[in-house]
Amino acid sequence: MYSYILKLTIFLIKKEYAGYYTYLNDHALPFFKRYGHVYLIKRSEKELFNHYSKIGQFKKAVALAQPVMNYEN
Repeated sequence: MYSYILKLTIFLIKKEYAGYYTYLNDHALPFFKRYGHVYLIKRSEKELFNHYSKIGQFKKAVALAQPVMNYEN
């Protein structure tokens, strides 16, 4: 887990934001989900949702929001 967080931090330090979001979506988030890191999952999904909304990739944003919108108590 720490290697994923460190890699994400390095992307941010180097200001490689495209690489950061790609790595977060393709590698870190699936890892967090696989091992049940709830805080990191929620934080990552929120961050990706905001990013995709900001750059106009609404299909990806909606795909991230879909599980939340379909949640029933």
